Parts: sequence; structure tokens; C-alpha cells
Amino acid sequence: MWELKIADPLAYFFYWLGISIGMHAFPSTTDLKHLWERAPALAKKGNLLAILSLPLAGILVVLNYGRIVWADLGYGILVGVLGPIAIFKALVR
Repeated sequence: MWELKIADPLAYFFYWLGISIGMHAFPSTTDLKHLWERAPALAKKGNLLAILSLPLAGILVVLNYGRIVWADLGYGILVGVLGPIAIFKALVR
């Protein structure tokens, strides 16, 4: 609303929806555990996706412990609000 200059109260609902979807899109502990267990073996075989996912998996494992201090809220804001605003601004130019 402040960035896109939208005065519609319904925009608050969509901001909440975006943040909520983003928070729930944060990978679960089980997903990260499986990724962290399988990626190194596949990376040694030369799997490009496994090689690219290793640093991301490491960051997400650390951030997963940050759920105690609401790191998933920051992730939700990034994915659900700031990401779409950046895409919208890029398309409007």
C-alpha cells in the first residue's frame, strides 16, 4: 500500500494472505533433513541440482532454527510482499 500507493482496504487482506502463504511455504524440518541427507551423495555424482541446492539447504537449515524468533515471518514478508512488489515494479518500467 505504501509502495504501490493503493488506498483500498482490501489490500491489507492481500498483504496478510501473501505473508501467510510465504510463512507456510517455509520448508519443514523433515524436508530439509531429507535434502541435507541426499544432496551430498548426489552432488558427488555430478548432479547439478544437488550441487546448487547444497548452499541453499545449509542456509535453510540454519534459518529453520530461527523459527523460534519468527524467521519464517521474515521469509513470508520476503516471498509474499517484497518479491511481488519487485516483480510489479520491474514489469511497470
